[in-house]
Amino acid sequence: MADNVKKTQPTRCDQGEEIIANALSLAPDDKVTLRLILCKAAFKVAIHLDADLIVIEDAATDELVVHLDPLNPGLHSISWSFLTNAASWTVLSEISVNGVVRYRQRKSDTSRFSFQHLFILLRVR
Repeated sequence: MADNVKKTQPTRCDQGEEIIANALSLAPDDKVTLRLILCKAAFKVAIHLDADLIVIEDAATDELVVHLDPLNPGLHSISWSFLTNAASWTVLSEISVNGVVRYRQRKSDTSRFSFQHLFILLRVR
């Protein structure tokens, strides 16, 4: 019997194991990068660092990379949201510190909890 089920091809958003964290500890001179890999749709993206809106994109596709300025010692938060009107979508969010991925989370239309607003705390020593 032939397999009539069409298998979807993996996208860039399917790469890598998830690394879930609530907070990251950093040194003041660490280089922090937020990378959003956007698949299957265009997205409206907003990124906040603490209370400041640092990025707003109305029709982001493919990838969005934000390099944070050095952070003062203390507790900071980075939050991001993404909205699309497409039925099928996937977003892979990564935070790297000095080039090493320390947070990776995948959200899609098939996620058990597909909440589209994420955040992480940054504890700078």
